[in-house]
Amino acid sequence: MSGAALVVTLDEGLWHEAAMAIERLGNGNKTEFFDFIGEELENIARAAFGKKADPATGEAWAPWSEDYAASGRHGSDLLHKRGDLFGSIVHELEPNGVVVGSDMVYAPTHQYGAKKGAFGTMKNGSPIPWGNISARPFLGIPADFEDRILGDPAVLELLGWV
Repeated sequence: MSGAALVVTLDEGLWHEAAMAIERLGNGNKTEFFDFIGEELENIARAAFGKKADPATGEAWAPWSEDYAASGRHGSDLLHKRGDLFGSIVHELEPNGVVVGSDMVYAPTHQYGAKKGAFGTMKNGSPIPWGNISARPFLGIPADFEDRILGDPAVLELLGWV
């Protein structure tokens, strides 16, 4: 997936135990488990737009710069001008994990930020972007994610832990 992505694999602690349980149960359950994780991370990413905050830390996104706010080129909401980025968040299953993200070309800029001129210059010499863009992370794993997933009755049943 090009753009911005979050890769989730099961390699530590209780996650590793879950992966081992899934291996014993077969690939169908593994796919279902990773799909469940992917859907939950998509929901978390979309909720970040409503909260206007980093889903991993809860830290509020930076407001528009004064220059950008004055330009009138923005929509009514941070990162939600037409809904393209919001609507592009998907997950893709991998053999041992899931990738959640967006293939929008500007997704990494919103996720990580960009410095003025980071992408070169236009023909007239103007920098791209024409000003610094603050990071506004929409992809992330909240601190309670493990509890959310591994505490869900459907997942517990899938893992054979109930």
